[in-house]
Amino acid sequence: MSAAEVRRAAEAIRAGFSTRHLVLLSDFDGTLCEFQIDPESVRLPDERRRLLESIGSGNATVAIVSGRRLDDVRARAELGLPAYYAGLHGLEIAGPDDRFRHPDIESTVMLVHELVKSLAEAVAGLRGAFIEDKQLSLVAHYRDASPADAIRATEIVSSIVRPHLERGDLRLMQGDCMLEFLPGIPWHKGSAVEWILDRIATRHANLWPVYIGDDVTDQDAFGVLRGRGLSIAAAPRASGADFTVEGPREVEALLRSLTDAVSC
Repeated sequence: MSAAEVRRAAEAIRAGFSTRHLVLLSDFDGTLCEFQIDPESVRLPDERRRLLESIGSGNATVAIVSGRRLDDVRARAELGLPAYYAGLHGLEIAGPDDRFRHPDIESTVMLVHELVKSLAEAVAGLRGAFIEDKQLSLVAHYRDASPADAIRATEIVSSIVRPHLERGDLRLMQGDCMLEFLPGIPWHKGSAVEWILDRIATRHANLWPVYIGDDVTDQDAFGVLRGRGLSIAAAPRASGADFTVEGPREVEALLRSLTDAVSC
């Protein structure tokens, strides 16, 4: 990846919103923020917040689509402008004047609570592996584990959760050094993008949507925009995008190149 690819992506975005309303949608961890071993330590850097606010103050709407809980990602982004936030891969969404919470997710709360306890006990002896409780979903992290312990953690977690996957109570979304188990509902980041675009379209005609994401969980959003907008992968593991840049630093460079054009 290089500055040339960032420049090409920026030029394509600018060409699209010259006569249209830009909708800039982005994943959070790994795209706007560098990954951290402890997910609680992640915050949107001040400069990237400033760039998003500058873009959103022009002829554009900003949205963040994350695997984190809605309130969590909103607090970590702290954007000082009306924006859309989607949590749990779109199972919960909030915008300037509307909210969405998938009606089928409540039945998962008790199951997740029980699994978090049993999984945490099961991986307790594996250094660097831990279970994150999102209340409506759970994540097995192994970024800081040794290769052997990472393999062992995935084996243990998969074995315990497999019956719930087979029954359809939960579904697996595999990310970078993590396994996330969500309610078994046919809803994903692409669904969230559709919901957000439908709301924005009631206020702005002729939208130009752009989605930036770094993981396989973002590929559903890439697919939704095929033929109607642009998709940008922030890492090679996310396939199917129109452009690929390398990590949050190049995403920041892309945002910086857009600020002047959007505010014109």
